[in-house]
Amino acid sequence: MSRPKILIVNTTWWPLAARLADSFLNNGAAVSALVPCDHSIQAIKGVRLYRYAGSKPLTSLCVAIESERPDIIVPADDRATQHLHQLHFKATQWGKRGAALCALIERSLGDAHYFPLCGSRIPFLEYMLAAGVRVPDGAALNSEMDLKAWFLKQPGKAVIKAEGSWGGSGVRIVNNFAEALVAYRDLCQPLPFRRMLRILLVDRNSFVLSDYFYQTSRRISIQAYVEGRRANVMALAWRGKLVTSVSVEVMAAQSGTGAATILQRVLSDEMTHATEQVAEKLGMSGFFGLDFMIEEETGRAFMIEMNPRATQLGHLSFGSKMLTQALVDTLQGKEVSSEIVQTRVWPMAMFPQALRFPDEIPLKVVALLDVPWSRPELVKELLREPRSRRGLLARFEMWCRHHPAFGKPIRPELFKQLNAILSVPGKHEVTIWKNGLIFELCDVVSKPVIAQIRKVI
Repeated sequence: MSRPKILIVNTTWWPLAARLADSFLNNGAAVSALVPCDHSIQAIKGVRLYRYAGSKPLTSLCVAIESERPDIIVPADDRATQHLHQLHFKATQWGKRGAALCALIERSLGDAHYFPLCGSRIPFLEYMLAAGVRVPDGAALNSEMDLKAWFLKQPGKAVIKAEGSWGGSGVRIVNNFAEALVAYRDLCQPLPFRRMLRILLVDRNSFVLSDYFYQTSRRISIQAYVEGRRANVMALAWRGKLVTSVSVEVMAAQSGTGAATILQRVLSDEMTHATEQVAEKLGMSGFFGLDFMIEEETGRAFMIEMNPRATQLGHLSFGSKMLTQALVDTLQGKEVSSEIVQTRVWPMAMFPQALRFPDEIPLKVVALLDVPWSRPELVKELLREPRSRRGLLARFEMWCRHHPAFGKPIRPELFKQLNAILSVPGKHEVTIWKNGLIFELCDVVSKPVIAQIRKVI
């Protein structure tokens, strides 16, 4: 069978794209990537790189696609997905060349008719509610009067969200109307010039220029707050049919609304059914993610959001076939089993995120630290400060004040410990994270490993 060609597109410096590339390579795919300069993915040998220019993103996409002619495109952040949607719209006017491009994008993302729905919040949830999926009450907010009307009907805790945001940056949890009004006014504001300039110069993120000059009025929505536990699903679909998925509960996260740092696999028929409905009703292809809240009192799963892209679960196996491997098998025409392994699976601590946000992790948690030991250069790269924190202005900012979005520098003792492990020849199999400490277990047999883990606990 031919070797599948996969193009990863990513406008951020999140570790996700590098972890996906590593996993795809390990599963026999040919991998190329369209990423900003100095991306961590450059530490992985065997990946053909293209530069994602913030000033001309669609041109960058066209160059990478036409040079590589991939079998599928995998976006690793929401902005990259938006660029693919925009490129599809333009390509419909390009004749034969555009038809081939549109076909590839639809093969990668799904039915283009539903692209606007995938990038929305309330319209998406309303559509899925009509399909029988459980979602919390919600409404679009077009004015402060809409906000006041909501709280007259449903006083109490709620969630205010801004369209076009990701990573928890456009989400506010509020307890009453007064807090909601402050959050609404804040989220309604267009990106201010001073903040745009800071992101451009300090974070060295050139994509903010197009975000700033082409921004439109932000659509704001409100949802009823569900008391309970956060949960995530990453799914692989193919032409409207769910191939397989992974479901997890969030044990710790970067913040109340940020990305997860500690994950525990769960089995949920309700979340799996909801995922099947999304794949079918929206004609999905490729990867997508769903966010849920598991209600504390009833255990019911409420779908609260969709991520029309790969999420950080793609390279994790949780005791069964990983999603990246399932995609490679699908592209090769192999049958992918959706059977779930009913074995004890330990919580997973995401590397390096868990090390940068230790204050959010419960002290008694014991988890496997997801270190890519087979890629020592990638480990070294991910242990460094994020790319956006390496410039002179960023270092000066860190000296003046802590920026919570990037977490804390990895503790020196952990940094030394990981580097010491990395310097020992041989294959490292199991790394345990407990109470902020790291335990390395070099044993390839599963039963002895479990026995040693129990001793650690």
